[in-house]
Amino acid sequence: MTDLLMETPLSYDQQDLAKTVMSSAGSLLNIIDDILDFSKIEAGKIELEEIDFDLLEVVESVSSILAPKAHDKNLAFFLITPPEMPNQYLGDPVRLRQIIINLTNNAIKFTHQGEIALSVYQEGEEGDLARLRFSVRDTGIGIPEDRLNRLFKSFSQVDSSVTRQYGGTGLGLAISKSLAELMGGEIGVNSIEGEGSEFWFTVRLRKSPEPRAVAFDFSFLSGHRILITDDHPVSRQLLLDHLKNSPAAVQAAENGVEAWDLLKAAETAGEPFTICIADFGIPGMTGEELVMKIRGDSRLQSLKTMLITASVGRADLQRIIRAGFDTYLMKPVTGRRLRAGLSKMLGHETVSATEPGKAILAFPRQNGEEIRLLLVEDNLVNRKVAQKMLEKMGFEVDVAGDGLEALQAVENTRYDLIFMDIQMPRMDGLSATRSIRDWQSDAAVPIIALTANAMKGDREKCLAAGMDGYISKPFKKAELTAVLNRFLS
Repeated sequence: MTDLLMETPLSYDQQDLAKTVMSSAGSLLNIIDDILDFSKIEAGKIELEEIDFDLLEVVESVSSILAPKAHDKNLAFFLITPPEMPNQYLGDPVRLRQIIINLTNNAIKFTHQGEIALSVYQEGEEGDLARLRFSVRDTGIGIPEDRLNRLFKSFSQVDSSVTRQYGGTGLGLAISKSLAELMGGEIGVNSIEGEGSEFWFTVRLRKSPEPRAVAFDFSFLSGHRILITDDHPVSRQLLLDHLKNSPAAVQAAENGVEAWDLLKAAETAGEPFTICIADFGIPGMTGEELVMKIRGDSRLQSLKTMLITASVGRADLQRIIRAGFDTYLMKPVTGRRLRAGLSKMLGHETVSATEPGKAILAFPRQNGEEIRLLLVEDNLVNRKVAQKMLEKMGFEVDVAGDGLEALQAVENTRYDLIFMDIQMPRMDGLSATRSIRDWQSDAAVPIIALTANAMKGDREKCLAAGMDGYISKPFKKAELTAVLNRFLS
Protein backbone atom coordinates (compact mmCIF):
# COMPACT_ATOMS: atom_id res chain seq x y z
CA MET A 1 0.00 0.00 0.00
CA THR A 2 2.83 2.43 0.82
CA ASP A 3 4.37 1.71 -2.61
CA LEU A 4 1.18 3.11 -4.13
CA LEU A 5 1.09 6.07 -1.74
CA MET A 6 4.64 7.05 -2.74
CA GLU A 7 3.54 7.35 -6.37
CA THR A 8 0.80 9.91 -5.60
CA PRO A 9 1.37 13.69 -5.40
CA LEU A 10 2.74 14.34 -1.90
CA SER A 11 4.37 17.26 -0.16
CA TYR A 12 7.96 16.86 1.01
CA ASP A 13 6.81 16.15 4.59
CA GLN A 14 4.22 13.63 3.40
CA GLN A 15 6.83 11.85 1.27
CA ASP A 16 9.16 11.68 4.26
CA LEU A 17 6.43 10.21 6.47
CA ALA A 18 5.38 7.69 3.79
CA LYS A 19 9.00 6.57 3.37
CA THR A 20 9.25 6.07 7.13
CA VAL A 21 6.07 3.97 7.17
CA MET A 22 7.27 1.86 4.23
CA SER A 23 10.72 1.34 5.73
CA SER A 24 9.32 0.45 9.16
CA ALA A 25 6.77 -1.99 7.75
CA GLY A 26 9.43 -3.68 5.64
CA SER A 27 11.78 -3.93 8.61
CA LEU A 28 9.04 -5.45 10.78
CA LEU A 29 8.20 -8.08 8.15
CA ASN A 30 11.89 -8.96 7.78
CA ILE A 31 12.28 -9.32 11.55
CA ILE A 32 9.24 -11.61 11.77
CA ASP A 33 10.49 -13.75 8.87
CA ASP A 34 13.98 -14.00 10.39
CA ILE A 35 12.67 -15.02 13.81
CA LEU A 36 10.36 -17.66 12.31
CA ASP A 37 13.18 -19.12 10.22
CA PHE A 38 15.62 -19.06 13.12
CA SER A 39 13.10 -20.83 15.34
CA LYS A 40 12.68 -23.59 12.75
CA ILE A 41 16.45 -23.98 12.41
CA GLU A 42 16.94 -24.13 16.18
CA ALA A 43 14.22 -26.78 16.44
CA GLY A 44 15.68 -28.76 13.54
CA LYS A 45 12.47 -28.38 11.56
CA ILE A 46 13.91 -26.91 8.36
CA GLU A 47 13.49 -29.48 5.60
CA LEU A 48 15.09 -28.86 2.23
CA GLU A 49 13.33 -29.74 -1.00
CA GLU A 50 15.08 -31.49 -3.85
CA ILE A 51 13.50 -30.50 -7.14
CA ASP A 52 14.81 -29.83 -10.62
CA PHE A 53 15.29 -26.08 -11.06
CA ASP A 54 16.94 -23.51 -13.32
CA LEU A 55 19.80 -21.85 -11.41
CA LEU A 56 20.05 -18.98 -13.87
CA GLU A 57 16.37 -18.28 -13.35
CA VAL A 58 16.93 -18.07 -9.58
CA VAL A 59 19.78 -15.55 -9.75
CA GLU A 60 18.04 -13.55 -12.49
CA SER A 61 14.90 -13.26 -10.37
CA VAL A 62 16.97 -11.99 -7.43
CA SER A 63 18.72 -9.43 -9.61
CA SER A 64 15.40 -8.28 -11.12
CA ILE A 65 14.05 -7.58 -7.63
CA LEU A 66 17.16 -6.09 -6.00
CA ALA A 67 18.89 -4.25 -8.86
CA PRO A 68 16.32 -1.40 -8.72
CA LYS A 69 17.17 -0.91 -5.01
CA ALA A 70 20.83 -0.56 -5.97
CA HIS A 71 20.04 1.77 -8.86
CA ASP A 72 17.94 3.95 -6.52
CA LYS A 73 21.19 4.56 -4.59
CA ASN A 74 23.08 5.24 -7.85
CA LEU A 75 24.98 1.98 -7.47
CA ALA A 76 25.96 -0.15 -10.44
CA PHE A 77 24.64 -3.71 -10.21
CA PHE A 78 26.15 -6.65 -12.10
CA LEU A 79 25.14 -10.28 -12.49
CA ILE A 80 28.01 -12.53 -13.59
CA THR A 81 27.31 -16.07 -14.78
CA PRO A 82 29.81 -18.05 -16.91
CA PRO A 83 28.20 -19.01 -20.25
CA GLU A 84 29.66 -22.52 -20.12
CA MET A 85 28.13 -23.43 -16.74
CA PRO A 86 25.16 -25.84 -16.63
CA ASN A 87 22.06 -24.23 -15.21
CA GLN A 88 19.89 -27.22 -14.23
CA TYR A 89 20.35 -28.69 -10.74
CA LEU A 90 18.39 -30.60 -8.11
CA GLY A 91 17.90 -28.76 -4.82
CA ASP A 92 15.83 -26.20 -2.93
CA PRO A 93 15.59 -23.05 -5.07
CA VAL A 94 13.53 -21.16 -2.46
CA ARG A 95 16.14 -21.53 0.31
CA LEU A 96 19.00 -20.91 -2.13
CA ARG A 97 17.28 -17.73 -3.23
CA GLN A 98 16.86 -16.73 0.42
CA ILE A 99 20.63 -16.86 1.02
CA ILE A 100 21.38 -14.86 -2.12
CA ILE A 101 18.79 -12.22 -1.19
CA ASN A 102 20.16 -11.94 2.37
CA LEU A 103 23.72 -11.34 1.18
CA THR A 104 22.75 -9.03 -1.68
CA ASN A 105 20.39 -6.97 0.48
CA ASN A 106 23.19 -6.49 3.01
CA ALA A 107 25.57 -5.38 0.27
CA ILE A 108 23.12 -2.77 -0.98
CA LYS A 109 22.33 -1.61 2.56
CA PHE A 110 25.98 -1.00 3.50
CA THR A 111 27.17 0.45 0.17
CA HIS A 112 26.74 4.17 -0.54
CA GLN A 113 28.73 4.52 -3.75
CA GLY A 114 30.29 2.23 -6.31
CA GLU A 115 28.92 -1.15 -7.29
CA ILE A 116 27.45 -4.52 -6.32
CA ALA A 117 28.40 -7.69 -8.19
CA LEU A 118 26.53 -10.99 -7.79
CA SER A 119 28.34 -13.93 -9.36
CA VAL A 120 27.99 -17.71 -9.47
CA TYR A 121 30.12 -20.47 -10.94
CA GLN A 122 30.64 -24.19 -10.59
CA GLU A 123 33.84 -24.95 -8.68
CA GLY A 124 33.92 -28.66 -9.44
CA GLU A 125 32.13 -31.99 -9.29
CA GLU A 126 32.13 -34.82 -6.76
CA GLY A 127 30.40 -37.82 -8.29
CA ASP A 128 26.81 -36.82 -8.99
CA LEU A 129 27.21 -33.62 -6.93
CA ALA A 130 28.20 -30.20 -8.26
CA ARG A 131 29.94 -27.72 -5.97
CA LEU A 132 28.69 -24.18 -6.64
CA ARG A 133 30.17 -20.94 -5.34
CA PHE A 134 28.15 -17.74 -5.01
CA SER A 135 29.72 -14.36 -4.33
CA VAL A 136 28.32 -10.91 -3.54
CA ARG A 137 31.00 -8.23 -3.80
CA ASP A 138 30.47 -4.58 -2.85
CA THR A 139 32.37 -1.32 -2.46
CA GLY A 140 30.71 -0.50 0.85
CA ILE A 141 31.86 0.41 4.34
CA GLY A 142 33.78 -2.80 4.94
CA ILE A 143 34.23 -4.62 8.24
CA PRO A 144 37.07 -4.38 10.80
CA GLU A 145 39.18 -7.55 10.79
CA ASP A 146 38.76 -8.14 14.52
CA ARG A 147 34.97 -8.31 14.12
CA LEU A 148 34.70 -10.69 11.18
CA ASN A 149 34.49 -13.82 13.34
CA ARG A 150 31.27 -12.72 15.05
CA LEU A 151 29.27 -11.96 11.89
CA PHE A 152 27.65 -15.36 11.45
CA LYS A 153 26.58 -15.75 15.07
CA SER A 154 22.92 -15.35 16.03
CA PHE A 155 21.72 -11.81 16.87
CA SER A 156 25.13 -10.44 15.94
CA GLN A 157 26.16 -7.40 13.94
CA VAL A 158 29.48 -5.57 13.70
CA ASP A 159 28.45 -3.32 16.60
CA SER A 160 25.31 -1.88 18.17
CA SER A 161 25.54 1.32 16.13
CA VAL A 162 24.94 -0.73 12.99
CA THR A 163 21.58 -1.90 14.34
CA ARG A 164 20.62 1.68 15.16
CA GLN A 165 21.68 3.05 11.77
CA TYR A 166 20.65 0.23 9.42
CA GLY A 167 18.15 -1.87 11.40
CA GLY A 168 17.81 -5.63 11.29
CA THR A 169 17.95 -8.45 13.80
CA GLY A 170 21.43 -9.79 13.21
CA LEU A 171 19.84 -13.12 12.23
CA GLY A 172 20.15 -12.94 8.44
CA LEU A 173 23.74 -14.13 8.23
CA ALA A 174 23.23 -16.81 10.90
CA ILE A 175 20.25 -18.15 8.94
CA SER A 176 22.24 -18.03 5.70
CA LYS A 177 25.09 -19.95 7.36
CA SER A 178 22.72 -22.67 8.59
CA LEU A 179 21.04 -23.01 5.19
CA ALA A 180 24.37 -23.19 3.35
CA GLU A 181 25.58 -25.91 5.73
CA LEU A 182 22.32 -27.84 5.26
CA MET A 183 23.11 -27.77 1.54
CA GLY A 184 26.55 -29.26 2.16
CA GLY A 185 28.47 -26.01 1.88
CA GLU A 186 29.95 -23.20 3.92
CA ILE A 187 29.88 -19.42 4.09
CA GLY A 188 32.55 -16.77 4.57
CA VAL A 189 33.60 -13.17 4.06
CA ASN A 190 36.62 -11.21 2.87
CA SER A 191 36.58 -7.54 3.82
CA ILE A 192 38.73 -4.45 4.07
CA GLU A 193 37.37 -1.67 6.25
CA GLY A 194 36.56 1.40 4.17
CA GLU A 195 36.95 -0.43 0.84
CA GLY A 196 34.25 -3.09 0.71
CA SER A 197 33.41 -6.73 1.29
CA GLU A 198 32.89 -10.00 -0.51
CA PHE A 199 30.46 -12.43 1.09
CA TRP A 200 30.54 -15.90 -0.44
CA PHE A 201 28.98 -19.27 0.13
CA THR A 202 29.15 -22.72 -1.40
CA VAL A 203 26.54 -25.45 -1.78
CA ARG A 204 26.57 -28.99 -3.09
CA LEU A 205 23.69 -29.81 -5.41
CA ARG A 206 22.89 -32.93 -7.37
CA LYS A 207 23.35 -32.53 -11.09
CA SER A 208 20.15 -32.60 -13.10
CA PRO A 209 19.60 -35.74 -15.20
CA GLU A 210 18.94 -33.36 -18.09
CA PRO A 211 21.57 -30.60 -17.72
CA ARG A 212 21.39 -27.63 -20.06
CA ALA A 213 24.21 -25.17 -20.62
CA VAL A 214 23.65 -21.47 -19.97
CA ALA A 215 25.26 -20.62 -23.33
CA PHE A 216 22.79 -19.11 -25.80
CA ASP A 217 22.58 -19.44 -29.54
CA PHE A 218 23.61 -16.18 -31.20
CA SER A 219 23.98 -17.73 -34.67
CA PHE A 220 21.35 -15.33 -36.02
CA LEU A 221 23.96 -12.55 -35.65
CA SER A 222 26.02 -13.95 -38.52
CA GLY A 223 27.06 -11.10 -40.81
CA HIS A 224 26.35 -8.39 -38.25
CA ARG A 225 28.76 -5.80 -36.89
CA ILE A 226 27.94 -4.63 -33.37
CA LEU A 227 29.14 -1.52 -31.52
CA ILE A 228 28.83 -1.52 -27.72
CA THR A 229 28.96 1.86 -25.97
CA ASP A 230 29.29 1.85 -22.18
CA ASP A 231 31.57 3.87 -19.92
CA HIS A 232 31.66 1.34 -17.06
CA PRO A 233 34.47 -1.18 -17.71
CA VAL A 234 32.71 -4.09 -15.96
CA SER A 235 29.42 -3.51 -17.76
CA ARG A 236 31.22 -3.12 -21.09
CA GLN A 237 33.22 -6.32 -20.58
CA LEU A 238 30.13 -8.31 -19.59
CA LEU A 239 28.43 -7.34 -22.85
CA LEU A 240 31.56 -8.33 -24.77
CA ASP A 241 31.68 -11.66 -22.91
CA HIS A 242 28.05 -12.41 -23.73
CA LEU A 243 28.78 -11.92 -27.43
CA LYS A 244 32.27 -13.42 -27.62
CA ASN A 245 31.04 -16.74 -29.04
CA SER A 246 28.66 -15.12 -31.51
CA PRO A 247 29.55 -14.92 -35.22
CA ALA A 248 29.18 -11.12 -35.13
CA ALA A 249 32.12 -8.72 -35.28
CA VAL A 250 31.96 -6.80 -31.99
CA GLN A 251 33.70 -3.56 -31.01
CA ALA A 252 33.36 -1.35 -27.93
CA ALA A 253 33.54 2.37 -27.16
CA GLU A 254 33.85 4.09 -23.78
CA ASN A 255 31.73 7.17 -24.55
CA GLY A 256 29.30 8.64 -27.04
CA VAL A 257 31.85 10.76 -28.89
CA GLU A 258 34.11 7.75 -29.51
CA ALA A 259 31.10 5.71 -30.60
CA TRP A 260 30.02 8.37 -33.10
CA ASP A 261 33.53 8.54 -34.56
CA LEU A 262 33.64 4.73 -34.93
CA LEU A 263 30.21 4.66 -36.60
CA LYS A 264 31.21 7.33 -39.12
CA ALA A 265 34.59 5.74 -39.83
CA ALA A 266 33.04 2.31 -40.40
CA GLU A 267 30.48 3.79 -42.79
CA THR A 268 33.19 5.62 -44.73
CA ALA A 269 35.28 2.43 -44.95
CA GLY A 270 32.35 0.53 -46.42
CA GLU A 271 32.02 -1.77 -43.40
CA PRO A 272 29.17 -0.16 -41.46
CA PHE A 273 27.94 -1.34 -38.10
CA THR A 274 24.50 -2.92 -38.21
CA ILE A 275 23.70 -2.80 -34.47
CA CYS A 276 24.54 -0.19 -31.82
CA ILE A 277 24.04 -1.04 -28.13
CA ALA A 278 24.31 2.11 -25.99
CA ASP A 279 24.07 2.81 -22.28
CA PHE A 280 21.72 5.65 -21.37
CA GLY A 281 24.16 7.65 -19.25
CA ILE A 282 27.43 7.49 -21.24
CA PRO A 283 29.62 10.62 -20.87
CA GLY A 284 30.42 13.16 -23.58
CA MET A 285 27.29 12.33 -25.51
CA THR A 286 24.45 10.43 -23.86
CA GLY A 287 22.90 7.36 -25.42
CA GLU A 288 19.83 9.43 -26.24
CA GLU A 289 21.91 12.12 -27.96
CA LEU A 290 23.95 9.51 -29.84
CA VAL A 291 20.88 7.83 -31.32
CA MET A 292 19.31 11.17 -32.24
CA LYS A 293 22.47 11.95 -34.23
CA ILE A 294 22.29 8.51 -35.85
CA ARG A 295 18.66 9.09 -36.88
CA GLY A 296 19.65 12.48 -38.30
CA ASP A 297 22.27 10.95 -40.62
CA SER A 298 20.76 9.57 -43.84
CA ARG A 299 23.61 7.06 -44.25
CA LEU A 300 22.92 5.40 -40.87
CA GLN A 301 19.15 4.88 -41.14
CA SER A 302 19.43 1.09 -41.36
CA LEU A 303 21.42 0.86 -38.10
CA LYS A 304 19.47 -0.96 -35.37
CA THR A 305 19.79 0.63 -31.92
CA MET A 306 19.31 -0.85 -28.45
CA LEU A 307 19.30 1.15 -25.22
CA ILE A 308 20.67 -0.26 -21.95
CA THR A 309 19.10 1.45 -18.94
CA ALA A 310 18.60 1.00 -15.20
CA SER A 311 14.94 2.03 -15.20
CA VAL A 312 12.16 2.99 -17.58
CA GLY A 313 9.06 4.92 -16.55
CA ARG A 314 6.37 6.10 -18.92
CA ALA A 315 8.07 9.49 -19.42
CA ASP A 316 11.39 7.74 -20.11
CA LEU A 317 9.67 5.45 -22.59
CA GLN A 318 8.42 8.42 -24.60
CA ARG A 319 11.95 9.86 -24.68
CA ILE A 320 13.30 6.51 -25.89
CA ILE A 321 10.73 6.38 -28.68
CA ARG A 322 11.36 10.01 -29.70
CA ALA A 323 15.12 9.48 -29.75
CA GLY A 324 14.67 6.62 -32.23
CA PHE A 325 15.79 3.55 -30.29
CA ASP A 326 14.47 0.29 -31.71
CA THR A 327 14.30 -1.41 -28.31
CA TYR A 328 15.70 -1.30 -24.79
CA LEU A 329 16.93 -3.70 -22.11
CA MET A 330 16.87 -3.28 -18.35
CA LYS A 331 20.03 -3.69 -16.29
CA PRO A 332 21.59 -5.99 -15.31
CA VAL A 333 21.88 -7.43 -18.81
CA THR A 334 22.24 -11.22 -18.86
CA GLY A 335 23.03 -13.47 -21.80
CA ARG A 336 19.44 -14.68 -21.91
CA ARG A 337 18.05 -11.15 -21.85
CA LEU A 338 20.51 -9.92 -24.49
CA ARG A 339 19.75 -12.78 -26.85
CA ALA A 340 16.00 -12.26 -26.43
CA GLY A 341 16.25 -8.53 -27.08
CA LEU A 342 18.50 -8.82 -30.12
CA SER A 343 16.51 -11.63 -31.73
CA LYS A 344 13.27 -9.76 -31.27
CA MET A 345 14.73 -6.47 -32.55
CA LEU A 346 16.04 -8.17 -35.68
CA GLY A 347 12.78 -10.05 -36.25
CA HIS A 348 14.63 -13.34 -35.96
CA GLU A 349 12.05 -15.04 -33.74
CA THR A 350 9.32 -14.44 -31.18
CA VAL A 351 10.63 -14.69 -27.63
CA SER A 352 9.02 -17.48 -25.61
CA ALA A 353 6.61 -16.33 -22.93
CA THR A 354 8.45 -18.50 -20.45
CA GLU A 355 11.85 -16.97 -21.11
CA PRO A 356 12.77 -14.77 -18.15
CA GLY A 357 14.53 -11.45 -18.17
CA LYS A 358 12.71 -9.47 -20.85
CA ALA A 359 12.04 -5.75 -20.69
CA ILE A 360 8.58 -5.15 -19.30
CA LEU A 361 5.92 -4.23 -21.85
CA ALA A 362 3.87 -1.97 -19.59
CA PHE A 363 2.47 0.00 -22.53
CA PRO A 364 0.01 -0.65 -25.39
CA ARG A 365 0.92 -3.13 -28.07
CA GLN A 366 1.55 -1.80 -31.57
CA ASN A 367 -2.03 -2.69 -32.57
CA GLY A 368 -3.30 -0.42 -29.80
CA GLU A 369 -4.58 -3.16 -27.50
CA GLU A 370 -3.70 -2.97 -23.82
CA ILE A 371 -2.15 -5.95 -22.09
CA ARG A 372 -4.98 -7.41 -19.99
CA LEU A 373 -4.47 -9.23 -16.69
CA LEU A 374 -6.85 -11.15 -14.42
CA LEU A 375 -6.34 -10.78 -10.66
CA VAL A 376 -8.07 -13.50 -8.61
CA GLU A 377 -7.99 -12.67 -4.89
CA ASP A 378 -10.69 -12.89 -2.20
CA ASN A 379 -9.07 -10.49 0.29
CA LEU A 380 -10.30 -6.97 -0.51
CA VAL A 381 -7.18 -5.20 0.78
CA ASN A 382 -4.76 -7.48 -1.08
CA ARG A 383 -6.88 -7.17 -4.22
CA LYS A 384 -6.95 -3.38 -4.05
CA VAL A 385 -3.18 -3.11 -3.53
CA ALA A 386 -2.27 -5.49 -6.35
CA GLN A 387 -4.83 -3.97 -8.73
CA LYS A 388 -3.58 -0.43 -8.15
CA MET A 389 0.06 -1.49 -8.60
CA LEU A 390 -0.70 -3.23 -11.89
CA GLU A 391 -2.85 -0.39 -13.21
CA LYS A 392 -0.12 2.13 -12.43
CA MET A 393 2.23 0.04 -14.58
CA GLY A 394 -0.16 0.56 -17.47
CA PHE A 395 -2.07 -2.72 -17.54
CA GLU A 396 -5.79 -3.33 -17.89
CA VAL A 397 -6.82 -5.38 -14.83
CA ASP A 398 -9.99 -7.41 -14.28
CA VAL A 399 -10.65 -8.82 -10.81
CA ALA A 400 -12.35 -11.93 -9.47
CA GLY A 401 -13.13 -12.84 -5.86
CA ASP A 402 -12.82 -16.62 -6.10
CA GLY A 403 -12.14 -19.49 -8.47
CA LEU A 404 -15.67 -19.64 -9.88
CA GLU A 405 -15.61 -15.95 -10.78
CA ALA A 406 -12.22 -16.52 -12.39
CA LEU A 407 -13.61 -19.29 -14.60
CA GLN A 408 -16.45 -17.03 -15.72
CA ALA A 409 -13.98 -14.26 -16.58
CA VAL A 410 -11.71 -16.60 -18.56
CA GLU A 411 -14.72 -17.89 -20.52
CA ASN A 412 -15.52 -14.38 -21.72
CA THR A 413 -12.13 -12.67 -22.04
CA ARG A 414 -8.66 -13.48 -23.35
CA TYR A 415 -6.02 -12.64 -20.74
CA ASP A 416 -2.27 -12.24 -21.17
CA LEU A 417 -1.53 -13.33 -17.59
CA ILE A 418 -3.50 -14.44 -14.51
CA PHE A 419 -2.57 -13.85 -10.86
CA MET A 420 -4.33 -16.57 -8.83
CA ASP A 421 -4.75 -16.70 -5.05
CA ILE A 422 -4.60 -20.23 -3.61
CA GLN A 423 -6.97 -20.22 -0.63
CA MET A 424 -10.39 -18.83 -1.63
CA PRO A 425 -14.04 -19.61 -0.85
CA ARG A 426 -16.27 -21.67 -3.18
CA MET A 427 -13.34 -22.73 -5.42
CA ASP A 428 -9.64 -22.51 -4.55
CA GLY A 429 -6.91 -21.38 -6.92
CA LEU A 430 -5.50 -24.84 -7.61
CA SER A 431 -8.90 -26.18 -8.71
CA ALA A 432 -9.55 -23.11 -10.84
CA THR A 433 -6.16 -23.46 -12.52
CA ARG A 434 -6.78 -27.13 -13.33
CA SER A 435 -10.10 -26.21 -14.93
CA ILE A 436 -8.52 -23.44 -17.00
CA ARG A 437 -5.79 -25.78 -18.21
CA ASP A 438 -8.40 -28.41 -19.12
CA TRP A 439 -10.39 -25.88 -21.14
CA GLN A 440 -7.43 -24.18 -22.80
CA SER A 441 -4.92 -26.98 -23.22
CA ASP A 442 -3.48 -25.29 -26.31
CA ALA A 443 -3.31 -21.81 -24.74
CA ALA A 444 -0.21 -20.70 -22.88
CA VAL A 445 -1.65 -17.99 -20.64
CA PRO A 446 0.74 -17.79 -17.66
CA ILE A 447 -0.90 -18.34 -14.26
CA ILE A 448 1.00 -17.06 -11.21
CA ALA A 449 0.15 -18.27 -7.70
CA LEU A 450 -0.46 -15.70 -4.96
CA THR A 451 -0.20 -17.17 -1.48
CA ALA A 452 0.62 -16.30 2.10
CA ASN A 453 2.18 -19.74 2.59
CA ALA A 454 5.72 -20.73 1.68
CA MET A 455 5.74 -24.25 3.05
CA LYS A 456 7.51 -27.35 1.80
CA GLY A 457 5.64 -28.82 -1.15
CA ASP A 458 3.63 -25.69 -1.99
CA ARG A 459 5.62 -25.02 -5.14
CA GLU A 460 5.08 -28.57 -6.41
CA LYS A 461 1.32 -28.31 -5.79
CA CYS A 462 1.16 -25.09 -7.80
CA LEU A 463 3.19 -26.48 -10.69
CA ALA A 464 1.26 -29.75 -10.68
CA ALA A 465 -2.00 -27.80 -11.00
CA GLY A 466 -0.62 -26.04 -14.09
CA MET A 467 0.69 -22.80 -12.61
CA ASP A 468 3.82 -21.18 -14.00
CA GLY A 469 5.14 -19.16 -11.07
CA TYR A 470 4.73 -18.21 -7.43
CA ILE A 471 4.61 -14.95 -5.43
CA SER A 472 4.34 -14.78 -1.64
CA LYS A 473 2.21 -12.18 0.11
CA PRO A 474 2.44 -9.37 1.04
CA PHE A 475 2.82 -8.07 -2.52
CA LYS A 476 5.82 -5.99 -3.38
CA LYS A 477 5.97 -3.94 -6.55
CA ALA A 478 9.47 -5.17 -7.39
CA GLU A 479 8.36 -8.81 -7.23
CA LEU A 480 5.29 -8.17 -9.37
CA THR A 481 7.50 -6.37 -11.89
CA ALA A 482 9.98 -9.25 -11.96
CA VAL A 483 7.20 -11.74 -12.72
CA LEU A 484 5.78 -9.52 -15.46
CA ASN A 485 9.28 -9.12 -16.92
CA ARG A 486 9.60 -12.87 -17.04
CA PHE A 487 6.29 -13.95 -18.49
CA LEU A 488 5.06 -11.18 -20.79
CA SER A 489 6.38 -10.93 -24.32
